[in-house]
Formats: sequence, structure tokens, C-alpha cells
Amino acid sequence: MVSNFMPRSSRCPPAPYRCHSLAILYVIFRCEQHWDVVIKNMAHKYGPLFTFWLGPKPFIFITDIERGRRVYGMNEFAGRPDSYFGSQLSNDRFSDVVFTDYGPKWEALRRVAHSAVQKFATNDRLIYLTSDCVDRTVKLMIEKEGIGSPFSPLDYIYHLFLNLLATSAFGRSYEMEDKEYKQIRYVLRDFGREAGNRFMLWEFSSLIRLWDRKLVRKQRQIIEDVMALIADKYRTHSRDHSDAIERDFCDALISAKNDALRDGKESAPYLTDQNLAMIIYDLFFAGNDTT
Repeated sequence: MVSNFMPRSSRCPPAPYRCHSLAILYVIFRCEQHWDVVIKNMAHKYGPLFTFWLGPKPFIFITDIERGRRVYGMNEFAGRPDSYFGSQLSNDRFSDVVFTDYGPKWEALRRVAHSAVQKFATNDRLIYLTSDCVDRTVKLMIEKEGIGSPFSPLDYIYHLFLNLLATSAFGRSYEMEDKEYKQIRYVLRDFGREAGNRFMLWEFSSLIRLWDRKLVRKQRQIIEDVMALIADKYRTHSRDHSDAIERDFCDALISAKNDALRDGKESAPYLTDQNLAMIIYDLFFAGNDTT
């Protein structure tokens, strides 16, 4: 790690706490100020470009908007860095949109995903699904919590948004005690709480992954299980799919794939069932977190 670190270090912008990634995590996440304020203060001290070293990986922050616009307009910066967690979602067996490196495969998957989103977003069924999910969640809160007493709504809100994703993605609505719902929620939320803050350090240190090997194996297994669950939903939709009916995002995705195949586009070889199932997984992985 030292031999790789030193030559690259000289080519990077100034770096606070260059020698120890734990110091960086402490400064950002244990400071009384919001992390955005911490980053801005570092920009005042080190300039509009500075580096965070997390383990052997440099992360360069650009805090000047004009420089940021120039960087995001360059193909050289359109790729994806190597990632431990990313390799679980994009590898030799399948590829998704979030972690696949920039190139023809990524462009093909992004285009078909965007087409499917447009198809389903203009479908009146989405409005009905949203209204139905909200109504059922409000009814559930009233039944369980009553009226006039304070309670924490977080689990209900999470259930609402996860149900919106599941119903939109493959037409399945869940109760809070459903096995599949608990399985998806455990991967997206509960496992991270169980593993604690060390969970994120697995990305940057193979030694920590070795130390936490039991949890690491568990994390990889539950990811595989949920990906298999979603792939099965996709295969079921493929067997009874009709271009005349778009019940959910999965149907819209299959229709977009069929359009590309009929047109003989160069993207067709990348539109495998495994890759398209991973696009559906991305809906949960990215949509749940940002929501």
C-alpha cells in the first residue's frame, strides 16, 4: 500500500489528514458542524481542489462550480472507480447502471432504463398505484397507532416508499410482515444498522473485511438472495409479457428491450436478462436511499 500510495500522492491536490483515513472519518462524521460546512471550511483552507485519502484511494473534491462543470463535461471523468461493493453489482456475470464503467455497455443499459422510465412514468397506472399505497399506509397507521397519540412514523414511511418501489417495479404490494418485504428491507436498511459504522470501511480495507469475515460473508449472501429474488420476478414477467399491456416498470423494461432488438441496434448484445434484472435492483438500491 505504501509503494502505491507515495507516487500517486505527489500528483494529487493538497490533502488534510493525508496519512490516516480514520482521522478524515472522525472530522466529517464526529464534528458538531454539518459535514457540508466541514467541506466548505476545508475548501477555504486548502483551495477549490483538495484530496481525501481513504485507505489507498484518493478522493478529489472540487468545490468550484466552473471547474466542476468542465470536469463533468469531459469523457475522461465519466468512468467508475474500482469498488468492493460495486463489484458485487457489476462483474463478469452481470452489469447494472450504477457501477458499470462508462462505455457501450453502460450506454446501452442507461438508454433502455431511461426509455422504460419514460414509458412507465407516462402510464396512468403509476398515479393509481401511488394513491393506493398512500391510502393503505395511512389506514395501517390509524389501525395500529390510533388517533391523538404520538408515535414514530419512520417504519410506516419506509414501508410506504418501499411498497411504491416494489409495486412500480414488479407489481407486488407487501404487508409489513411479508417475508419478501423483510428480506428486501434487511438488505437496504437493517443490515447496515446491524453491522454498524465498520460496514462502510469494508470498501477501503481488505484487512477490516478479513477481521469481519463472518459479517462480510453474510452481507454478500443476502445481496445474492435479493438479486435472485428480483431476477425471478423479471423472468416471471418475461414469460407472460405482452407489448400491449404495461403493468409495471418490469414490463416497460422488457418492451424497451424488445424495441431495441427489433431495430437491430448495436446495444442488443448487452440487453441480457441478467443485466435488465440488475436495472430493477438499481431502482431499489438507488431509489430507496435517495428517497
